Amino acid sequence: MKRKGLIIATIALAAMVMIAGVALARGHGMGQDGPPAVWKNPEVIEDLGLTESQIDQLRSAELEFNKAKVLLKAKISATRMDLEGLLDQDDPDVKKARNLTSDLGGLHEQMLNLHVDHKLKLKEILEPDQLRKLEALRHGFGPGPGKKGERGHQMREHGKRGK
Repeated sequence: MKRKGLIIATIALAAMVMIAGVALARGHGMGQDGPPAVWKNPEVIEDLGLTESQIDQLRSAELEFNKAKVLLKAKISATRMDLEGLLDQDDPDVKKARNLTSDLGGLHEQMLNLHVDHKLKLKEILEPDQLRKLEALRHGFGPGPGKKGERGHQMREHGKRGK
């Protein structure tokens, strides 16, 4: 009976770690650090007044960030599968389960740090005025008419009022 309670507690802990990691990674602008591919959008490049050097730096930063994020997501998925496989066993090793939940927590912390580091990198590349404009543009991406990632209703309304 104690073992069953321990397994349930381990599952609950693993679920909380996963939910907290996702929530932290997505919260306060961490899930997306700007409109999609800022350096690819001629209108955004013009709005922000980006230089060629800034475009190259943004391209490089985005590539590094996306590569690291994909690798980290793969590690998180593999660790989660290991934990689920372990917990599916008739007599799971509690110590291994706890180690895997700890590993998941560490991986989620790495993901959060990756997002924070990327946001800080953007602050190194862009001037304060460009960051303010980017933030205003970022709020224009999202719900509204058009395809995902396109400027929606909010952006059009912002444009009507003047920049």
